[in-house]
Amino acid sequence: MSRSKTPVPWLLAALVAFLTFDAFLPALRGGFLWDDMGLIVFNPRLGGSGPERLGWMFSNLHMGNYQPLSWLSYAADLALWGLDPGGFHLTNMVLHAVNAVLFFFVSRRLLGRVFPTEPRRETALAAAAAASALLFSLHPLRVESVAWVAERRDVLSGVFFQGGILAYLAMCSSVEAGRGRRGWLALTAAAFLLAVLSKGIAVTLPLTLIVLDFYPLKRLPWPARRWTEPEAAGVWAEKVPLLALSLAAGTAGYAGLSAHWPMLASDAGGWSGRLAQAFYSLVFYPWKTVAPFQLIPLYERPAGIGLWVHPFTVSMLAVLGITALLLRWRARWPGALAVWVYYGVTLAPVMGIARFGDQLVADRYSYLSCLGWPLLAGGGMMALWRKRPSAGRLGALSAAAAVLSAALFVLTWRQTERWRDERSLWAHAVEVDPGQALPRDKLGSALAREGDLDAAIEEFRAAVRLRPGFAAARHNLGHALALQGRWDEAVAHYREALRLAPGSRKTRRQLDLALDAMKRAGAAALPRAARGVSSPSAMRYDRGPGGRP
Repeated sequence: MSRSKTPVPWLLAALVAFLTFDAFLPALRGGFLWDDMGLIVFNPRLGGSGPERLGWMFSNLHMGNYQPLSWLSYAADLALWGLDPGGFHLTNMVLHAVNAVLFFFVSRRLLGRVFPTEPRRETALAAAAAASALLFSLHPLRVESVAWVAERRDVLSGVFFQGGILAYLAMCSSVEAGRGRRGWLALTAAAFLLAVLSKGIAVTLPLTLIVLDFYPLKRLPWPARRWTEPEAAGVWAEKVPLLALSLAAGTAGYAGLSAHWPMLASDAGGWSGRLAQAFYSLVFYPWKTVAPFQLIPLYERPAGIGLWVHPFTVSMLAVLGITALLLRWRARWPGALAVWVYYGVTLAPVMGIARFGDQLVADRYSYLSCLGWPLLAGGGMMALWRKRPSAGRLGALSAAAAVLSAALFVLTWRQTERWRDERSLWAHAVEVDPGQALPRDKLGSALAREGDLDAAIEEFRAAVRLRPGFAAARHNLGHALALQGRWDEAVAHYREALRLAPGSRKTRRQLDLALDAMKRAGAAALPRAARGVSSPSAMRYDRGPGGRP
């Protein structure tokens, strides 16, 4: 590479970071939302001091997840900013910008493997890598992971996940140059460990490296009968420590989630429902990558779900058809098959085979799993340029990528604005899909905290109509009615909520207070008796299911 062109990749990397950070600027005006309250605002452990706090971070499964490095990052923010949500959002934005730069260099290395370049072609390779990075970082599907403080673990684990890939690619280059591999392999393992300590979904990194070994690195041959050859055996041996750590981390993560979400883990709707959710997930994210509209924080899992229910049957047929075509054309489009396999591997932990939470799919699950789609776009840009390699053609392709990036920038900015507060977030969700019960319940809670009890009661009633067995919505409806002094109605809903969730101490306590208030002369007895819920703004409603993982 000539010296005159050396700055080009770094200048493009700086541009990628700048645009990525700017696209999420509305997040700085956002507050704490949804699970942020239990994770940060009302978490006394986070603000402690001394070895006990550090021990808690590395030993707890709070809300079902093992994420000690994410806890450490929250603690650092708390020390720097207090409970100012802007500081927490700033950290998320910086980490996402770092991920964009890392993906630029990952893309540049991988595209360089597919399209070996001479020095004069280095600019085209850098431009294609920048296009890939921006299509990833500016996409509206990233908003949930960046604008929601609770999903810090997405952007933090992404830094180490991609760092591990870069270290592995450097190791491969070192081996090809006749140098040692131990240092780079150790760095890959260290990055992997840090990634799984940030978020459990990073357990898929070893399988990701195996996919890369097939293509584009070509360290593993396709015929399985050759996998025992000495050279291939050495490649497999590299992965043994990583796979062992992946298995241990995955087992611990599953145990933690099962302990926190026991009802949902066991009530998975049978294998037909689980497979239906998995096929739907595999279709959902590529579709939303192409058409990133009507994105909402929760896509509620329907009650009637199965392989032979539309649209799940269509999803199954689409997945099987795409897989068959890519296998048939693997010699012609090996990159597309590799991306499809990578996508399935990284999405597998959250596609619904093991069910935790009320979500059918979630935008945040695309953060790592959808890295392959913008990489394919960058590859397409390089392939088109190589047909007629000229400065004019590169300029035209770069201009097209810039227009698409600008459109994504605008969509991401608007989507980020919807995450500024609970009312805005859930009002948007209800507008997009008024048939979901859980968003209506959460919108009702937001309205009630603002003092608009009449509107809140309407949302709670709608949630109960949509899902009669929704205990949290019943509790919240009773709570709002109690604040209006409508004791008979409140008691009826508390009793129904207690029937649906007999173990709820919160509902039992509020029922007792409501019954006691009915015996008193003044309708204000409940607000005086209920500590911490003396006004709508102070109420802490039953959050119910449906938050993370």
